[in-house]
Amino acid sequence: MKQKYFRVSDSDFSAYLFSIGYKPNYIEIKENNKSTNKYKAFVHFDGDKDKLTTLQEKYINGDIQINLKDFSTARQEINKLINSAIRIYKNTNI
Repeated sequence: MKQKYFRVSDSDFSAYLFSIGYKPNYIEIKENNKSTNKYKAFVHFDGDKDKLTTLQEKYINGDIQINLKDFSTARQEINKLINSAIRIYKNTNI
């Protein structure tokens, strides 16, 4: 049975997934152990983990085409979601 869960901390790759139709279903925030007042965001997507891992490798290697307008819009939306999740995390974990 294929795993239908994918977690990624790369906000650019998250924006790419968002730009091609994947919707984040949860954003997990953790404190960054290397620095104070910094947080690490993990964006959770539903989908075939093997397929998304392969897509991530292609993304990292530059083997995919990106629509810059869609990517830019998606990146702004992902960043808003991440910043909102960080604000909520800070307000509930202080």
